[in-house]
Amino acid sequence: MIQTQAKTNSSITLISPIDLTPIIKSESSTAVILACAILISTLLAYITKLVEVIMKRQSR
Repeated sequence: MIQTQAKTNSSITLISPIDLTPIIKSESSTAVILACAILISTLLAYITKLVEVIMKRQSR
């Protein structure tokens, strides 16, 4: 689909929207892997902060 502007005579190619249905229903393996990666990285960040707090409290 191409949209043309009258003033500048340039054409803009519109990007077709992404179908979110397979991602929402977890039918896409890429979406599942991405979700797992996000959860693991978040968990590691929380564990790192928790260890930091514990180490600071023990050093007092």
